Amino acid sequence: MLSFAIFEICYSILDVIVKPTHFSHGTAFIVIVTNSWLSRDTLLFLDGVYAGFFGSSLALFSIHYIYRYLVSIGSQLLKSFNDWRIFFWFCIPLIYGFHWIYLTWVMCPPRNMTTEYVKDAVSASLGFTADKLVYIGPYLYTIEDNGNVTVHLSDMLGAMSLSVGVSSSIFMILYFGVKCYRNLKNMMSHLESQRIRNLQHPLFVALVIQTLIPIVLMHIPSMIVFLAAFMNVSLGSLTGVMCITVALFPAIDPLPTMFIIEEYRRTILVSLKSPRNCFGWGGGSKTSNATNSIAQKHVIAI
Repeated sequence: MLSFAIFEICYSILDVIVKPTHFSHGTAFIVIVTNSWLSRDTLLFLDGVYAGFFGSSLALFSIHYIYRYLVSIGSQLLKSFNDWRIFFWFCIPLIYGFHWIYLTWVMCPPRNMTTEYVKDAVSASLGFTADKLVYIGPYLYTIEDNGNVTVHLSDMLGAMSLSVGVSSSIFMILYFGVKCYRNLKNMMSHLESQRIRNLQHPLFVALVIQTLIPIVLMHIPSMIVFLAAFMNVSLGSLTGVMCITVALFPAIDPLPTMFIIEEYRRTILVSLKSPRNCFGWGGGSKTSNATNSIAQKHVIAI
């Protein structure tokens, strides 16, 4: 969870610097950099890094739900998160990230034919002229006036690889999320204490919502954009919705745990009632007691 928090902070900072705008036109999908105070080469570099962070986030989601599943079954593999083997878990999002950077820089870089294809649509929708257009993204194929189709192989392979990355992440989240939910539900059916059952119910709700948040805010928008390009459907500036949903994710992701689980919700409300409590100046009475009560609950951590 700490690595997730650090990653999301870095991702948010990069988003502020890059100021990305997603744009879909026909068979092309590009990520435009709108920052105007950095050099063109620097912006192009950061645009690729931004794509790499997006790819890493997909891998982190998958690992997060694998970890939840391992906790729910008490697997021996959990020990690998507490010793030197955690290095291999961290390598997975790094590999994903560098793979996405490679795909955007090498297989889907800015090309003259892509610029010529999208420049009029971008100028009409966003006001960018061709000489100020800094972007990365695939231009999949050209449909000639006579109906012939010319496939741009490098861009097509790059886009297909990106789509596989998104699809595999969705599969992993749903697969391990459902298995985790079933294991916890079965575990609850064998609990005799109603008090413990009441404590576990908010975890069920939080689990479902936290599964839906990345899928709704990141996976579905990206899949729609890719499918639109493959099907020659222009989304135009509507693709910018993806920028909003991606930017919202780090802020929304922790909210289910914070407000659905009663003990956390109570602690937050107590803290917000007084600035002294919020910053730990209140002598640690109510807030400290509320926080300690969370630690003392026998809750199965997911």
